[in-house]
Amino acid sequence: MTSRGFVRGGAWRSVFDWLTQIVGNEATAILKSAGITEELAPDSLVAFDAGVAVLEETARISRHDDVGVRFANQLPWADLGVLGYVLLNAPTVGAAIAHLRRYFAIQQTAGVFALEVEDTTAHLRYTLRQPPHDPARQHALAILAMLVRLVREGARDAAWAPTEVTLPHAPPTQPADALAFFGAPIRYHAEVASLVFPAEVLRRAMPTADAGLFPILVRHADECLAKLPAPGDDTLGEVRRLVASMLGNTTITIEDVAARMTTSVRTVQRQLQEHGHSFKHLVDDVRATMAQRHVADPQVSMTEAAFLLGYSDLSSFSRAFRRWTGQSAQEYRRAHAP
Repeated sequence: MTSRGFVRGGAWRSVFDWLTQIVGNEATAILKSAGITEELAPDSLVAFDAGVAVLEETARISRHDDVGVRFANQLPWADLGVLGYVLLNAPTVGAAIAHLRRYFAIQQTAGVFALEVEDTTAHLRYTLRQPPHDPARQHALAILAMLVRLVREGARDAAWAPTEVTLPHAPPTQPADALAFFGAPIRYHAEVASLVFPAEVLRRAMPTADAGLFPILVRHADECLAKLPAPGDDTLGEVRRLVASMLGNTTITIEDVAARMTTSVRTVQRQLQEHGHSFKHLVDDVRATMAQRHVADPQVSMTEAAFLLGYSDLSSFSRAFRRWTGQSAQEYRRAHAP
């Protein structure tokens, strides 16, 4: 079965207690149907349509038409991984939106953003890559609510509101909570899900930004993006790129990789064996390659290199690096730094 895309598991890490508060004992069954468990690793992959169904089913059972807004409002930015860090450390709102459009596939592969500026008005639209292109109601609400949070929290303006919110859905029976959150008129039966706001907002500074950390995060995001699988590419290269995109997590499983490739674990194992590789050794080889690249870059500290590769402490990374290269990280940097 062909999937419409995937979502990083990190977006669901904080959902269990929240969902139980809304639907009680039915929370476990709703999540299980989507393959979401409390043991889900941040860089595990959840089928996009399954994740969307969680919010839609929660809205149906709870009879809350604004569950998507509520989901977005409780989601920690850290659960979005490197994408969340890039967004909050961008220098301006416009830069954050530009990076959101560029790196969104690291977090979620089904949706796409388009920004259009007409005179003094900006339109930020969200659609799905495959038909039907309109996102489901709760998913659309969640995406738009996260965008509003980005401006409010990034620009430290809790009262900020767009000029208008548009949704390609019928009006809900209980619109009050969504209206209260957005603080703006919501136009239903629209052509697309979008936020409309003054273009000058794009120039607003983001006090949350760390100018020193931002370029490091962008480099890591570029590496993750470059290593996303390319359609029709060879299996070994595809697996290597997928593994590289998951390196921020200490646990990378062949089950996650097979799910992302929409194939079986057995098929991935067989194809790797045909190339003379085991999955464990391939993961180790990708980590070694990326480690040497980070260590050779004098702008990346050793602690940051360890973090980007999924190590919880510097000593574990240092031992692994010596095993890979026969040198300490500092020795390697002195020999290879430009």
